[in-house]
Amino acid sequence: MRIDSKAEPVARRIHKRGMKKKAHWVAPPKCKGLIQTESRLEASAAIAIGLDPRVTSFRPQPASFDLATGRKYRSAKALSEATSGKGRCYTPDFEVKLGRAIVYVEVKHSALIRKYPDTLLLPRMFAGFGWKLILVDENLLCDTFVQNTRLIWPWYGHAVADQTVQALQEECREPRSFASLTEGGRTQADILSLLASGHLATDLAGARLNSRSLIITAAGVATDLMRLPFPITAEKPHA
Repeated sequence: MRIDSKAEPVARRIHKRGMKKKAHWVAPPKCKGLIQTESRLEASAAIAIGLDPRVTSFRPQPASFDLATGRKYRSAKALSEATSGKGRCYTPDFEVKLGRAIVYVEVKHSALIRKYPDTLLLPRMFAGFGWKLILVDENLLCDTFVQNTRLIWPWYGHAVADQTVQALQEECREPRSFASLTEGGRTQADILSLLASGHLATDLAGARLNSRSLIITAAGVATDLMRLPFPITAEKPHA
């Protein structure tokens, strides 16, 4: 479903008529427009993907695959028409671009993976067709990391004056508390933006950000936001 004209078209509808699922809407970095997800976990994954410095861009519900042949179709409807309804249709949650490479992402709670264990076969099946797919569950997106990325996300791309960046990096050569960095007219938004950009760093998976969180200088790459298991080398897009 698409209510934002800037958003990419999706391969299948998420919210079917009569379903009791609650829709989750999010506008993460590196993704066009406002997107709909099927769960809070999936929305959190979208935020984490958008903040990951390895990611160039991504889109939800990008295409549908016939698991019998590995062929890719623009939509579930197109797949059904091409196979006369006999294809094994599967639509991954996200298509992620890492430079020129593409990785597909399936987000599912571990309880649902236990209920539908065939989900565990998807990465191997995709690899057999020449694609790359990773599974993401709540163990990768732990509550602490999710809360911190949701705090940082609105300030991704927030402009911080060069002199402020330089001053904060100089101060944080030794760990400084979050609260102490907001003195002298500097704002929480400045600190959160620099955590997103990798100019500053903290342990985002270890503890929730608060006034006592210790912040240190970083080298301009937000390694604390590289939580998802994207491969060092991924497949290039198929022609």
